[in-house]
Amino acid sequence: MDLLIENRRASETRIDRNIYLAVVSFILLAPIASGLRGFSSGFGRLGIGATDLIFITTFLMCFLRRTKSIILYLIIYMLIYSFVVAVAAQPYPDLFVAYQGIRKSLMWLMAIFIGSVLSIEYRSKILFWVLVSCTIVCAYGVKQYFAIGEFDQQLLAAQSASEYANKISGATRATSVLSSGFHLGMAGCLVIAIILFDERPNTIFRCVLLGIAAFAIYASLTRTFLIISLMLLIGKLVGRNLPRVYYISVFVVLIILLCACFDLDVLGGIIDAVLDDSRFLNRGESYVQFLEFMKASPSALLLGFGPGSAGSTLGTDFIDIGAAWIEPHNIFLKYTFEFGAIVTIILVILITQTVLKDRTGKGLVSLSSSLLFIVTVSGLTITSVEAWPITLYIGFIIGCSVPFNSSLQFSGSVDNG
Repeated sequence: MDLLIENRRASETRIDRNIYLAVVSFILLAPIASGLRGFSSGFGRLGIGATDLIFITTFLMCFLRRTKSIILYLIIYMLIYSFVVAVAAQPYPDLFVAYQGIRKSLMWLMAIFIGSVLSIEYRSKILFWVLVSCTIVCAYGVKQYFAIGEFDQQLLAAQSASEYANKISGATRATSVLSSGFHLGMAGCLVIAIILFDERPNTIFRCVLLGIAAFAIYASLTRTFLIISLMLLIGKLVGRNLPRVYYISVFVVLIILLCACFDLDVLGGIIDAVLDDSRFLNRGESYVQFLEFMKASPSALLLGFGPGSAGSTLGTDFIDIGAAWIEPHNIFLKYTFEFGAIVTIILVILITQTVLKDRTGKGLVSLSSSLLFIVTVSGLTITSVEAWPITLYIGFIIGCSVPFNSSLQFSGSVDNG
């Protein structure tokens, strides 16, 4: 009997190690695979396909390792629903397009499940590898701010993001090796969140990484992530020392007043940029379009139109055959449009429970809340779950921090180091 128990433990240990190695492999290879498009779009697609295979294999390993999870039940339902829609719904694009839709909508939920299955001894190590990968992505983005070469141009041309998405006010965003500037902005926010809420790195190292991440966000020209990174910093300061926030706020106000004394219109330029930016104002148009679709097809509010019917890059595939499609620039409208309101409500409950989880400021729990903050706030202006693979990195860490069980309650505080 003892030998049987020992063999079972050894087998579980081996599976845990293999899952960890698979996750690390994906984290390190995903930017490389995407960057291959700078040499050849064919090699890039092959590399991305290989990392997808690694990810799906890891998910299947975790599926066999543990099945009692509300996230897993939700994923299984969404996969079955996606398959039924792809096969039976008319009009609907082919299975390849359906896969792209599943990939954009479900993989970050799968990453959360994978992270929750990882053994405690491996959870804090995932942070290190995510930090390494995202720092490299940010450093490459900083490089593009100063010089864009032939490799960068070819990588830009091979991306699914259009020229419109990669330019703003005539300037080209630093696009990162992943995809558009939004991916780079989110990578920078992820680095900042890790540095702020995981205090193991020494002060000098933390400052260097913060500088690289902040500059990368600036180079990406993504104001959404500039605002989010500032809010993360304020949140950290509020959590530790409220008077410090007061002093900084007073200092900022004095600087603005000083600029005004020298006729430097700082706030006016920012306000004018927001009011004159059609991209910002056009977000409301996509919300109106969402409501029009729902009024025309009330059943879609519960059932949705299928994976890929809301989001980026797949519009031509849906529109050309007369299928429903919108680009909502909103993570919650995306899930409602694709899978129905019930799925969205469950996701909101899970997100809310994580945000409201009692936090001590130690370990990974407070970090997971900040990462969900990045996804949800950015998800009010862009379809943030499509920022592959950054949201998958976020999913791994969230799963490592707060694993879910089948009762929709968290199973308690986990690894604090």
